[in-house]
Amino acid sequence: MSAREFCKDRGYSATTLYWWASQLKRRGAAAQRGEGIALARVTRKADTRSRPKAPSVVVQVGHARIEVGADVDRSALSAVLEVLASVRWEPAR
Repeated sequence: MSAREFCKDRGYSATTLYWWASQLKRRGAAAQRGEGIALARVTRKADTRSRPKAPSVVVQVGHARIEVGADVDRSALSAVLEVLASVRWEPAR
């Protein structure tokens, strides 16, 4: 299956998939050199574009930006922020 076919109805583009693949490959190489690698499981809810959005806030940790809505699962958000805080962020290129 091509990247484009895989991404078709999943809400992201093949370009995004390629970018993450390159990031994970680079981080995997760092892990093999003895540097740590931090991953977090992220699950997506069904598309809610048809419902009015509740107010939200954007949280940025390193290069990651997370939009947090009023109905956020606090334990999941806490886990994600903990993982992001442990990442050694490289300067943006």
